Amino acid sequence: MQGTMKIQVNIPFLGYQKISWVAPISLVLYLTSFPYLIGLFGRATVAFYIIPATLAGFLLGRKWGILAGLMFGPLHGLLFNWLEVPLLPQAEEFYSAYIFISLYLICILSAYVVGYLQETRLKFQRALKNRAQVSTALRQSERRYRQLLNHSSNIIVLFDQFGRIEYITPSAESLSGYASKELIGKHFAEMIHPDWRIKINLYYARQIKTKTPKSYQEFPILGKDNQTIWVANVVELLFDEGQVTGGQGVLIDITTRVDAQQALITSEERFRSITEQSSDITMIVSPDRTIQYISPSLKKITGFTPEMVLNQSVDLFLHPDHGEKLNQMIDEIEASPPGSVLKVGPLMGKHQNGEWMHFNSTLTNMLHVSSVNGIVLNAREITQQVEMERELWQSEYSFRTLFNQANDAVLMISLDGHILEVNDRAVELLGYGQAELEDFQIQAMLDEMEILSFNQTLEKLKQENHLPISEWTLKNSTQQSFPVEINFGLIYNNERGLTKIICTIRDISERKKTEEILRHLATHDPLTKLPNRELFFERFEAACKHADESQYSVAVAFIDLNDFKNVNDQYGHATGDEVLKQFSARLKGSVRQHDTLARISGDEFTLLIEGVENNSDVEKVIQKIRAKMNRPFHVNGHTLQVGASIGISIYPQDDRIPDKIIHYADSAMYAAKRETRPYLFYHESV
Repeated sequence: MQGTMKIQVNIPFLGYQKISWVAPISLVLYLTSFPYLIGLFGRATVAFYIIPATLAGFLLGRKWGILAGLMFGPLHGLLFNWLEVPLLPQAEEFYSAYIFISLYLICILSAYVVGYLQETRLKFQRALKNRAQVSTALRQSERRYRQLLNHSSNIIVLFDQFGRIEYITPSAESLSGYASKELIGKHFAEMIHPDWRIKINLYYARQIKTKTPKSYQEFPILGKDNQTIWVANVVELLFDEGQVTGGQGVLIDITTRVDAQQALITSEERFRSITEQSSDITMIVSPDRTIQYISPSLKKITGFTPEMVLNQSVDLFLHPDHGEKLNQMIDEIEASPPGSVLKVGPLMGKHQNGEWMHFNSTLTNMLHVSSVNGIVLNAREITQQVEMERELWQSEYSFRTLFNQANDAVLMISLDGHILEVNDRAVELLGYGQAELEDFQIQAMLDEMEILSFNQTLEKLKQENHLPISEWTLKNSTQQSFPVEINFGLIYNNERGLTKIICTIRDISERKKTEEILRHLATHDPLTKLPNRELFFERFEAACKHADESQYSVAVAFIDLNDFKNVNDQYGHATGDEVLKQFSARLKGSVRQHDTLARISGDEFTLLIEGVENNSDVEKVIQKIRAKMNRPFHVNGHTLQVGASIGISIYPQDDRIPDKIIHYADSAMYAAKRETRPYLFYHESV
């Protein structure tokens, strides 16, 4: 029977059995009809049939077994009683047995009742325990939820249908500076930055009107200290029967991301500004070898516009050989670590007019930068430089050809440097007799500092079979040193292999002198013979480094002749040039030997004073200069009185950047000129 209640009772020696509700009914019927059973069936039948059947039903635990055992006898007893069948005389003899069985069955019924009550009590206790566990779990869950809210870095807001804040997490104070209690009751829009308030209000009004459940917006809020904080806000509306009753929002601080995005935009704008103003060509090459970006300087240099080359192959304008070379170099840079730089070397590209141009190029791996995602190629035009180098090379080649036609000094030496043979030019150049030279080792004529290096060169020559022309210092018979250029050649024997080395020696003393003259001309003013701007800055930077390593300072004096233009206009430029030469000579005679006096332009001079301890050291030098400047200049029959204004700045007291020191000295000079003062030290009010 489905749905009947089963309980568990403990019956002595029978164990636990499941008994249905029909059991107690059967027991009652059995007890009331027991006398008839005895009268009807006799003692033996009751003892050996009905009672075992009843016990078997209990042991089997099946309700129909119990019903069969208990109802079989009672039904027959009731039937015969209804028919008024008289009881058998033996029925009373079994009354005691009836009492025993009845008591036993009553015990069974009592056990059933007790078991039922016990089961009911256990169920009730389990229900109470489960309720307590659920209540505890609910409190723990609520406590954890509140802890999560209170310790969340995000702001969680609950607001009513009018936008008034009903609850806000404590994290609002760390983000905005406002405590939670200061914000409760206020309209959510009051937190939004005024510049964004109308826009965001309209957006959320549209969300409420359209009943959009969830939305996402990014906007700035204004902190308590008027600090702008960017947040991402996820708003979810709450509905009741289709009407908006309020909402909840989660505000996430995205200030760092927004700042980073703005910095990236600024960086990109700065990069594009630089590339647009640069005289170099800058392009971004995508992984498929097409040009994704190219600077506007392309048109000025090549005649092509950026629009003509975008999305075209990177080797579009290159010489075929150089295009293949560039693609190989791009393959190499792509396989290099992010940020790697690779020098490509000279490339030949075609101008729009068909002429070939030369470029020096570098590649930078920027594939890891999402905003670039390519290889940055920077190309600088060197056409003029290449042509000059070609002319220089042709000149050098012509020079070497003419020189080689003359008799250079030629020495044939053994593998360890012993001189085997020499020519007449070697005898003339070195000043030794031929027999004397053939007893020497070439190392004996070298400068002592070069002997080890020369031996290493010989060993390297044996391994590589070729070495470029190198420069050395030889000593002649009078022990006078002079620079030479040595070209090494190898002589092989078919049987013994390498046997001799030929040294072609060329005296390059005159060339070295010429180089020194050219170097001097490149770093000195041709009129006054003073160092020029480039040499002055080179020495100034070196002096600053020396000052950083010592406790001394470096002073820069900016000297400008007063009204020098009038001299040129009135007496002519020849007279002006003579005044500049005499002025330079006077200045040079007034400064210390280790100080640097330079002419940087027209009538402007700079003086570098090293080893300065205080301003008085500088003033001593300035006073010497003024003393000589106060004397008139006698030029071409004219007596001229030319004064000067001097501005002074000191490193590192005024600044640690050399360019700023020059600027400050220039400013001080103009201030001295305005105030008609002979000299002036730089100060902040200048």
